[in-house]
Amino acid sequence: SRRMVGQVLLAGSEPAAAVAVVEQLAADSSLPGGVETRMLLSQLAQQLRQPELALKLAKAAVATDPASAPALLWQGHVALRSGDREGARAAFEHAVSLAPDDKATRLTYAALLNELGESAAAASTLSEVAADDEVLAARAAYAARSADKSLLQRVARELESLPGPRPAARIELLGQLAELAEDPREALRWYREVPRG
Repeated sequence: SRRMVGQVLLAGSEPAAAVAVVEQLAADSSLPGGVETRMLLSQLAQQLRQPELALKLAKAAVATDPASAPALLWQGHVALRSGDREGARAAFEHAVSLAPDDKATRLTYAALLNELGESAAAASTLSEVAADDEVLAARAAYAARSADKSLLQRVARELESLPGPRPAARIELLGQLAELAEDPREALRWYREVPRG
């Protein structure tokens, strides 16, 4: 399989030879396998510490299938690792537009926005996906970094309205959100509900 070939290339004692093989495969326009093969080659190039080749192959994967959200996310990751924050943003935004309800895509994009110093925007992009404990915990973290109390309160209300039973982590997060909102009485009320043990 293609993955086994990749593992053999990475395990070899001659990194230069492995890079040459990846470059040769990348130059083959008739290479079968479509977007997945190009993504795999890009991942190999990244592991071989060839960021320019990795980005070239990530872009080739997207060109092979411009509607592939996973290929766009990978291109965004490679761009970010190479220091191209705006290129990463563009790729992630396009991926989100193709898969607006995909939680993993939204969480990845939100993490990028947060890394770019746009914590409120990170929280906002997660408000577009179905709320669950993971999404709301991430939104709470980004809202806290943004220091927007109204945003913190909105997240707390949504977290509180999730169906029960409430896990201990959710109750503790509700207490932390109340603390951040400078409501010690509400924080204590939540903390008292955290199961002992």
